Amino acid sequence: MKILLISQPHSPHTLKISNSLVAMGHKVVVCGIGNNSLNNYYHQDIIVYNLNIHKNVIAQKDGSISKISYFLILPKLFKIIKTFKPDIVNSHYASSNGLFGYLLGCNNHIVSVWGGDIYDFPNHNFLNKFIIKSVLKSARIVFSTSNIMAIETAKYTNKQIVTIPFGVDTEKFKPNRDKKDNFVTIGIIKWLEKYYGIEYLLEATKILVDRKLSVNFRVMIIGKGSLEYQLKQKSKELGIEKYVEFTGYVSFNIIEQYHNKLDIACYPSIEESFGVSVLESSACELPVVATNIGGIPELINDGVTGYLVEQKDSIGLADKLEELITNKDLREKMGKEGRGFVIKNYSWQSCINKMILYYNLVINQNL
Repeated sequence: MKILLISQPHSPHTLKISNSLVAMGHKVVVCGIGNNSLNNYYHQDIIVYNLNIHKNVIAQKDGSISKISYFLILPKLFKIIKTFKPDIVNSHYASSNGLFGYLLGCNNHIVSVWGGDIYDFPNHNFLNKFIIKSVLKSARIVFSTSNIMAIETAKYTNKQIVTIPFGVDTEKFKPNRDKKDNFVTIGIIKWLEKYYGIEYLLEATKILVDRKLSVNFRVMIIGKGSLEYQLKQKSKELGIEKYVEFTGYVSFNIIEQYHNKLDIACYPSIEESFGVSVLESSACELPVVATNIGGIPELINDGVTGYLVEQKDSIGLADKLEELITNKDLREKMGKEGRGFVIKNYSWQSCINKMILYYNLVINQNL
């Protein structure tokens, strides 16, 4: 099978999907707007096209009129289609790459929705809503990473929507801890951006410090982003800087090592369409405390593999973290349950197999 993925080349999700498809004997071309930071990690048989758009345009919010310059790369996409002759064109992220797939007019077009393209983009104005409806109408089938997002997507299309989550390689993400200190380490692995609610983890940390727990603990914030300085300042203002470590950027190819530096994973997001980091933490046998929003409740069995709390509830977050900080047996029990849950429901190979199944159904005109 020949598959054209119109997706950000610098996304680890794009990388994982394309490498897995090639490993199973398919031919893959990746093209999309983005940088070449991950190009060396793609399988040697994958052709990657980084379509150039000025970074100031890429940085604009969805709906910006300046994004009309995206259409300047359509001739290159048409040339790729003519040369490669794909059996399937799978556009990832409906509001940009999906629009390219729509304009290319391919028969076997599949659209994968990721989050902001469905939750945010259509709500800006009537034109955006029209674009999303048109893009989804062009698809033979639509893939969603979560059930809750599939429900949201159905507001804009009557096409079949299939949930295929971003699964986890449980051979890569597995428990491998060799801690030699007496600290309980709480951590989050995310971009340091507003929608991940990291400020509420800092506020919960302040609450825990003030409670003077009998167990030593610390917080590790793993990742980089536009709020790094602001979050560091908040840590100082709360007087908790000695409890908090900011690691900065960590490469995706060693990220499992950082999951294994933790004892508890915490994801206090205020927006989250899926939450693959939650699954990675669970696969590494970490109990997870996260907010009860978006696709996250699909990933945590509340009270069994971790805890769900309401968004922006720093006290509730602190309460659940305290339970886990002070109870090692509970941490270990929830961690083991979490890994079993991921293996059963979110293994990477099962997700890829499901994707290929629907690719074949589309090609064989069974959808």
